[in-house]
Amino acid sequence: MNNFFLEKIINKKLNCNKYTNDYLPNGLQIEGKSEINVIILGVTANENLLNIAIKKKADAVIVHHGYFWNNEEKKVLGMKRNRLKKILTNNINLYCWHLPLDIHKKLGNNVQLGKLLNISIKKYISPYIIQGYFKKKYTSTELIYFIEKKLNRSPFHYGPTGSKYIQNVSWCTGRGQIFLIKLLI
Repeated sequence: MNNFFLEKIINKKLNCNKYTNDYLPNGLQIEGKSEINVIILGVTANENLLNIAIKKKADAVIVHHGYFWNNEEKKVLGMKRNRLKKILTNNINLYCWHLPLDIHKKLGNNVQLGKLLNISIKKYISPYIIQGYFKKKYTSTELIYFIEKKLNRSPFHYGPTGSKYIQNVSWCTGRGQIFLIKLLI
C-alpha cells in the first residue's frame, strides 16, 4: 500500500480533521519508502521499537506517541538524533495518531479500556472523559486486583483501600488525569 494512501485511510477512520489542537502532528510524521508491506505498531516511537522495526524490516511504524511535540526541544541532538537517523537510514515511515486515537468513540483508547474492564458507558463528560459503571460493585482492593489482572500491571491508586464499594467510574487515558482533577474541583 502507498504510504500517503495509508495515512489518508487512517486519518479518515479516526476523523483527524477534528483535532487541529493536538500536542503533536497526527498522521505521517516522517516519510520513508512509498510502498508499505510490513507495519510495526507501538505506543511510543522509542529506540527499542525502532530496533524491532529494523530487525523485522518494517516499512512503517505506527505509534500513539510520535515526535515533534509542541513543547519539545527543536534541536536534533543525542537520543533524538539517533532515533531520527535510524528512521531515515532505514527508510521507515513514522506515523502517529494521538488525540484522535485517545477519544475515537469506537476505536479509541478510552472506549477500548472501558470494554476491557467491562464498564458500561453512561455518558461523555467531555471528549476526553467517559463516565460509566461496572455491572457489579467492587471494594477498592477487589478493583485494584481486577484491573491488575486485565491490564497485566498494577494501577496507580489514590485513596484508601477498604470495604467501601465502587460501581460508578469516570476515566481518561493518557495524560488526561488533569481533566479528572478538574471534575473533583
